[in-house]
Amino acid sequence: MHHEMVNAEDGEPKRFMEHSSIVSWYKSKTYSLPALWDPLQPIPDDMGFDPQPPTITLQDGQPFSLQRKTDNPRFMLPGHFSTQGVSDTEPGEPITGARKLADFINVNQLGCCIVFPHNSWHNAIGGAMLLTYTAIDDPVFI
Repeated sequence: MHHEMVNAEDGEPKRFMEHSSIVSWYKSKTYSLPALWDPLQPIPDDMGFDPQPPTITLQDGQPFSLQRKTDNPRFMLPGHFSTQGVSDTEPGEPITGARKLADFINVNQLGCCIVFPHNSWHNAIGGAMLLTYTAIDDPVFI
């Protein structure tokens, strides 16, 4: 899904979502795409978020700041998304009750369930990560 949102050109076949790509959206707004970054290297200063971040105007005309709430990249998946799973005293995955990775029926079910912590990470980081069409500006996606 992230590949399609961030990297796929509109002409590429889409396996999971029907949408205009983020790349096309950026080009239609004449925004420049962020520079490539090697994730094994520190985030370059020009890709960090300014303490006086830019504000963009949303489609509904509202201003939106790109300032992050946090730079903590160490969010952990809940234990039920791991191979060892959770202990008998811990709750399983809230939708399916899965207690470990192998309990999910298939990857589609796993993907649907993982969307909830995934979205909460975007919300916790905030700033550009909050919106699908600005998330591409966050260095984690470069």
